[in-house]
Amino acid sequence: MSRRNRRTQRQPSIVLLSDNDDDNLMDTQYSTPTASMASQTAAAAAATTTTNQFQLGEPPKTPPPQVRSSQSRSGTNRQRKQIELIDLVTPFKSGVHHQPNYIPRTLHFYNQDRLSILPIFPTILQNNFSQLLLTNIPMCQLSTDEQARRQLGKYRSEFSIRNTNASETSFMVKQYHTYYGSILEKFQVDLAILDYNYIRLHYVLQLFRTARLQILSLDKCSESDLLLHENELPQLLEFYLQMDVDLFYMKTCSFGDAQPRSTTEGLFCEQPPECLYTMTPCGDCRLCRTPRDMRYRQQAPILFNRYEKHRFINGYESILNCPATCTTKNLIYVLTCLCGQYDYISETKYMLAVRFDGHCKIANNLILKCLIGDENFNNLPMNQGETSSSIPWHKTSMSLYKHTIQCSAAVQMFLNNNPLYWCFVPMTILDADQYDMYACIKRETIDDSIEDNDIGKCLADIPKSPSGYKFSKRQIEQQKEFFQKKLYNEPIYDRVPLHNAQVIAVLPPNTSNLFRRIIHSLFVTHTEAKLNTLGHLFNPTMNINFHHHSIWCANLVRPSISSL
Repeated sequence: MSRRNRRTQRQPSIVLLSDNDDDNLMDTQYSTPTASMASQTAAAAAATTTTNQFQLGEPPKTPPPQVRSSQSRSGTNRQRKQIELIDLVTPFKSGVHHQPNYIPRTLHFYNQDRLSILPIFPTILQNNFSQLLLTNIPMCQLSTDEQARRQLGKYRSEFSIRNTNASETSFMVKQYHTYYGSILEKFQVDLAILDYNYIRLHYVLQLFRTARLQILSLDKCSESDLLLHENELPQLLEFYLQMDVDLFYMKTCSFGDAQPRSTTEGLFCEQPPECLYTMTPCGDCRLCRTPRDMRYRQQAPILFNRYEKHRFINGYESILNCPATCTTKNLIYVLTCLCGQYDYISETKYMLAVRFDGHCKIANNLILKCLIGDENFNNLPMNQGETSSSIPWHKTSMSLYKHTIQCSAAVQMFLNNNPLYWCFVPMTILDADQYDMYACIKRETIDDSIEDNDIGKCLADIPKSPSGYKFSKRQIEQQKEFFQKKLYNEPIYDRVPLHNAQVIAVLPPNTSNLFRRIIHSLFVTHTEAKLNTLGHLFNPTMNINFHHHSIWCANLVRPSISSL
């Protein structure tokens, strides 16, 4: 299949966000239906032509005064003519279509901080405000004013280089070639746009350092983790400029077997974004093989060979910038919980298969620990002889796993693959009583050689049932059998995929850990990933409340009585 036939063109949908104040229109009376209809048409037009002043958090302009018609039925002919003239202000309908300004889909009143880290055009003194670059919005979705901002030569640089060949004798010329020379021709934009957004990028780096110091201890934030090599700045700017308000689309990517989409397009999208690359299976790892739990899943944890955008929970989208496989290293990836309500974004210098396997093991073991209790879990054979628990202590505090152990969808998937542990899931009081009434309780011989005190300790460590729930008599018998017969020696399947995964960006080879973490923070902030502890540039220490409205075991689908 040719590269052209593989391409799928998609045009991001436009959602017009506007708060209409209908109260100001209720008191206005109109003498004719046409005048009333004209007013409604004007109000609708005002709502759909909202400019980037709303986007940048600026107060709206004062609306023009409303024209009130006379309420008196009697009057002179002049008054009647004035009333009739109101119909003449109905807008003339022409055949020319005027495209309104682009209105972002993912900007709302509660996340206006994002505006301060988005790339913008150099400040226009005449208007006293700047506009978003909107690098990934095609020309057809821009208004005439927005299209005009992209014209070359519109913005004058604050500096100029007289002799660009003096890099051997001039430090400033050498810096110019480092920061601008390698990308200016490829981007095809005014030098002033790059220069101005380097300042914006440095502001992002300041936010990154501050946020990281608030979360991590000083020993984990050494100077090497906070200072970026100057040769990485142009590459970082290339990512930053194309991490647009609603979409990450790196059309200028030229590493990792990727090529710029066009030799003439440059930084700004002329045509709608295209999905040119995808993730392909390597054929020799756990991610490529059909997982054991596919009979319980609607889809595989990773979808290969899909030429499509990835859509995050908050509506932000991303298009893969390079071809990727299971063996690709140095990347950004996203995990989405099986419940479909929460995202977690991470970065790694290793292969995705290695990291995903680690996430599966930790999540599965934490669910098991919550089912049988801390002490019972630590006494399992797989944890015997270890100086500490098999789960690193800092992992248990991660929002990713805090949600997993409380998510009914994740717990259901674990139990489907490990049915031996259904006896540790409490029932409602009504269900438990009915279960004991109809279930055939097996009476097996109890091994008297095992002291009751040992069994009692194991049973006592089982977590208490939530309010309104209890263990049935049959479940209690099964719990005793579990410890007496040492059923915990039975192998547990601790690689159940409890998340869906996707690679969202491949980074240049040989980039530093700091480079990767900065890109990660930009993704976390723009997508508002709720399961991330690290990465938020604003309010980094905020405590995420998952608002679980139901008990974790309330929505589980249990096996039939005959199968238990």
